[in-house]
Amino acid sequence: MKKTLNLLIGLFIAFVLTGCSNDEPKDNTELITMWVSAETTTVYNDWLEEYMECMLVKFSPGSDWEPMSFGKIQGFTYEKGVEYELRVYRSTPLNGPIAGEVYTYRLDKIISRTEEQVVVDGLKRYYTIPYEGGEIEAHFTTNMPCSISKMLGSVDYGSEVTLDKEAEGKYVIRFSAGRNTGMGRVKTVTLRFQNGKMLTLGLWQNPRPFGKSEKFVLSDEGCLGALLGEESYLGDLTDITIKGYINANDAFYLKKIIDNAGSSLPQGERKISVNLAYSSFSSGTKSYYSDCGICDLPKELLRVVHNNEGPKVSSPAINTSLRFACRKI
Repeated sequence: MKKTLNLLIGLFIAFVLTGCSNDEPKDNTELITMWVSAETTTVYNDWLEEYMECMLVKFSPGSDWEPMSFGKIQGFTYEKGVEYELRVYRSTPLNGPIAGEVYTYRLDKIISRTEEQVVVDGLKRYYTIPYEGGEIEAHFTTNMPCSISKMLGSVDYGSEVTLDKEAEGKYVIRFSAGRNTGMGRVKTVTLRFQNGKMLTLGLWQNPRPFGKSEKFVLSDEGCLGALLGEESYLGDLTDITIKGYINANDAFYLKKIIDNAGSSLPQGERKISVNLAYSSFSSGTKSYYSDCGICDLPKELLRVVHNNEGPKVSSPAINTSLRFACRKI
């Protein structure tokens, strides 16, 4: 009987304690709407003693943007260049601020997600320097901060490319090159915008004046147009040799040579000989126009777009027949 009584008393106490625990005060939580900017900001962290990049958020359409650290909203991953409207649970910790934070946030739903588009005005896809040398100073405006992501090209071609911010949303690219004593050359500059988008432009320099006989050594399929230069001024060139793999884009420029485009010779003296004995057509996907292959230069940076497919096989017979077919008498 005594054991039964003790058991009943224990169960009663456990029931009372359980009932009390359900009545304990909890964090104050509310469901709110907030906005996250497509742009970020930088604030100084006193504890780390360094600057940190943060999101920009606001809690009503007409309020000011204020910084918030990445990862502050549980369940939400921020992407630069994207503006969000969120529904979140905002809680006030019962025991006061945690690590100096008045609120904690947990994502309920992404109401809208709008990717901000990059707008660039005044920037061309490529710039040209004459073979004598010169400078490029390209001024442009953009709605989004940018920086140079990478530069590709010959290390001995020109000066270092610089990007300077002149004012809010206004930039200038500067580049210079001395006299070119060889074939045409190019350097590419890739800009990276705050939303992660990329924009590549080409900095070209025309070749020295051609002699009567020239050899064009193609380091990559599709680069003959760059070696010839933007203007493709052939002067008194009558005999050329192509060495390396060629694709459909190279074939387009070969036709320009055969058609005497840019020749300074009188009509009666325009006899062009093209030697392809040391070249082969690229096979597979490289036989297409594709990228011209100079520093991964995209086809949009070339002056003329030629989309036809080239032969997909390499054959001495093909090269020999082309060699004679390309002679213009």
